[in-house]
This record gives sequence, C-alpha cells and structure tokens, in this order.
Amino acid sequence: EINKNIKTTASIVGDLKEVLTKINARLEKKENAEWVETIKELKEKIEKKVDLLGLSDSVIFLGQRNDVERIYQVFDMFVLPSIYEGLGMVLIEAQVSGLSCIASTKVPKIAKVTNNIEFIELNKNKWLNTFENINRNQRKDLSNNIREYGYDIKNEVIKLEKYYLLK
Repeated sequence: EINKNIKTTASIVGDLKEVLTKINARLEKKENAEWVETIKELKEKIEKKVDLLGLSDSVIFLGQRNDVERIYQVFDMFVLPSIYEGLGMVLIEAQVSGLSCIASTKVPKIAKVTNNIEFIELNKNKWLNTFENINRNQRKDLSNNIREYGYDIKNEVIKLEKYYLLK
C-alpha cells in the first residue's frame, strides 16, 4: 500500500500546480505592491490546505532563512514542483547537500549537477510513482560536483580576476 505521506505530498503538488498557475496569471497583470498581497494570499491558502489535510503538526512554514544548508540536513528528499523556474539554484543547493531530488520538467536541466535527481512532468500519478521509487541513497559530499559545473564562487572569482587583469 502507498504511504499516506506520499499520497498527501502528491495531492499537494497537484493542488499547488493549479494554484500557482492561477497566481502566475494574476501576477502578470499586477504591479509590485500587489504581488506582495497576492503572495500573502497564496501562503494563507497553502496553510489552510495543510490544516485541512491534518498536517499542521507535520508542516512548518519557516519563511525566509539564511541557514538553508542546515535545514537541508534534516530533509529526507527535496521536491521542486515548479511551473516556472529561472535556474533552480535551490535545487543545486539541495543536490550538493546530498539529497535525492525530484523536480518538474519546467526546471532547466542545467540545474542538474548530480545523479541524485529526477525531472518529471507535473502529473499527480507520475509524482506519486516517483516518490515510491526514488533512490534514497546515503548522503555523501558532492561539493566537487558543484565546482565541475561552475557554481563555486571562489573559482569563479579567480576566473573573473584573470579575465579582467589580462585585458
């Protein structure tokens, strides 16, 4: 039998796609000040959905943080069910922390820096199947992967210095 948490997560992913699509359409027509109000509305809707599903004791809304690397350490996996994503830096961070990741096909493939990731379309049944079958490997240090893909700030600063000093 399918784990209840997996079913619930897939349900939330499906609902989020619908809500985010509607919000995105509304945001395209709004000024910046109106965006803030719309985002507040979205947060309230998600909080109500979590409460309705009886998950209030299991879901924590952390808000904006400066210590995400610590938070990744308590995750079992990372999901990014985006309907639009510019790069998906958060996905890169999650992979480097050693998490198994699931991302929507709307996330650019350039965000793949490890083999611990699956890109799947936003379809409830496909996400449910992936949750059941994803490889939950033991974590290992993947910081070298990020360097290979050019996301190490120290290496990139050196490259920029060389480039501008040679000009």
